[in-house]
Amino acid sequence: MNKLFAISIGLVLLVLLLLFSTTYTVAYHEVAIKTTFGQTGEGDASVIRDPGLKFKLPFFADRVKHLDTRVQLTESPLKTMPTADRQQVEIKAFLLWRVDVADTGPIEFMRSFATQADAEDKIKGQLEAALGAVSRFRFDDILGRESKMAAIEAAVLDELRRNLSPGVNAEMIGFSQVALASKTTTGVLGRMKADLEA
Repeated sequence: MNKLFAISIGLVLLVLLLLFSTTYTVAYHEVAIKTTFGQTGEGDASVIRDPGLKFKLPFFADRVKHLDTRVQLTESPLKTMPTADRQQVEIKAFLLWRVDVADTGPIEFMRSFATQADAEDKIKGQLEAALGAVSRFRFDDILGRESKMAAIEAAVLDELRRNLSPGVNAEMIGFSQVALASKTTTGVLGRMKADLEA
């Protein structure tokens, strides 16, 4: 009797282990990439976009990687940037991005980054580099009466998209902080004083 009970428990555990190793779930905000012996299928055949319970080959044969497809927020540190007219401004930018879920986008993302945390670090560096586009504009374009902030943000976004890693969609760029550098503050105050005296 004890032997039969032990065998029954063993069989139940074996079935549970088999079920655990042959199923996986995809959440509504995820896309999954299934590789068989480390290889993806042709095109986007390895990309699973529909949420729910799925089946795979057991143990080491099939591996599944999940990617979060929700919008992610990345911010740059406050950075001093020169302007086209040799002034300086301090700018902090933010980027809204997500994993590209079209076609082979998820596979390209998986090849570009080890993890989504790794993607966050690399994209932050690419955002900082793209802020160089600010230098093509004059000080008055940034903080003047007829500010061209929308055009500046579009120029930074274009610059970023040219150098962005494959598998990433840049949705929107904005400036969360724009301030005068201490050197520029003195010059601007001097100009204002001269205008008042005139």
